[in-house]
Amino acid sequence: LDINQHKMTSKVGHGTPSTNRAAVAERTLFAGYKVPDEISKMAKLIKKIDHSSYRKIVIAAVKDIQGDSSSYHKALKEVQSEELPIDTFNIIFAGFKLLITSSIGLPESSFKSEVFEADLQQMRIPDEAISYLRDAVYGSRRKRMESEILNNTCRLPRCQSLRWRVDVTISTSMISRSLVPSLMFELTLSNGKIFTFEVSVAKFHELRYNIAKVLKEMNSVENKSVLKIKD
Repeated sequence: LDINQHKMTSKVGHGTPSTNRAAVAERTLFAGYKVPDEISKMAKLIKKIDHSSYRKIVIAAVKDIQGDSSSYHKALKEVQSEELPIDTFNIIFAGFKLLITSSIGLPESSFKSEVFEADLQQMRIPDEAISYLRDAVYGSRRKRMESEILNNTCRLPRCQSLRWRVDVTISTSMISRSLVPSLMFELTLSNGKIFTFEVSVAKFHELRYNIAKVLKEMNSVENKSVLKIKD
């Protein structure tokens, strides 16, 4: 893990604190519009522990995200003391893990390390801890963490296939000559479930219209300058 090679003499900082705060004020933090309680509580407690414990807890959080559940207990055994009781350790561990998973969910190409560091400073995370978190998020184990997070994410079934046909009702018990068309759909989901339903021509045109309307609105939103990614 890149964190192991990190030197305590390195410094974090791109621009002055006032510059960073002004830049962050123009956008939403990667952790959300409101800083989660886990992170707020962690930021207050982390300043009370030894800097050498930062790295151990960050490494444990990274391994835990990768599926190594024993990393939590190993780190707890190494750093637990009178100054760092288990309740405090749990808050810091949960805060680190939430920071890493929240940032891993964003594209690395657009969510630069400088922005990540500025956001952490805005959340009052100490510079020494920011260095370890940066190495964890942008280090060699990022791909594996992304894969584990994706595999453990609850998702709705996806559309596997869609078959359709047009049926024409020639006549009914009430009308000898009807000739009313309708559409039959067979939708297969990724979980294996199959749904069959009938749609009238009028409802199908309504569906087409609403889809076109949504696509137009999406294009309009994407063209807004505030949403464009700037390197």
